[in-house]
Amino acid sequence: MQDHPVDVPILAVRGELDPEVVMELHYWIADEFDAGERRLVIDLRSADLLGTPTLSFLCGASRCARRHGATLAVVGLTSDAQEMLSGFALDGVDLHPTLAGALASERGPTLQTSPQ
Repeated sequence: MQDHPVDVPILAVRGELDPEVVMELHYWIADEFDAGERRLVIDLRSADLLGTPTLSFLCGASRCARRHGATLAVVGLTSDAQEMLSGFALDGVDLHPTLAGALASERGPTLQTSPQ
């Protein structure tokens, strides 16, 4: 976790996400929301995208945010990754091209799922 002047916790993910790391990240996110955080930023600019563990991570993080009435901003998804994720249940995840944009904005462009 990184601290920034706007007081929003940032989870900077680097490298490959294997299932064990995904589970640790899920616990961290749940703990942050349980502690009262209402907005988190997940920075994926240095993560190896987009495999099954990353999809699992983002879907779980999105569900956790919804359960807590919180928002989740994601930084660093390519347009291809955004298109791939559009079919998953990630409603309400705010997407930002830059970390500064995620920190400056209360809500950004929202990733919506495809109609079913």
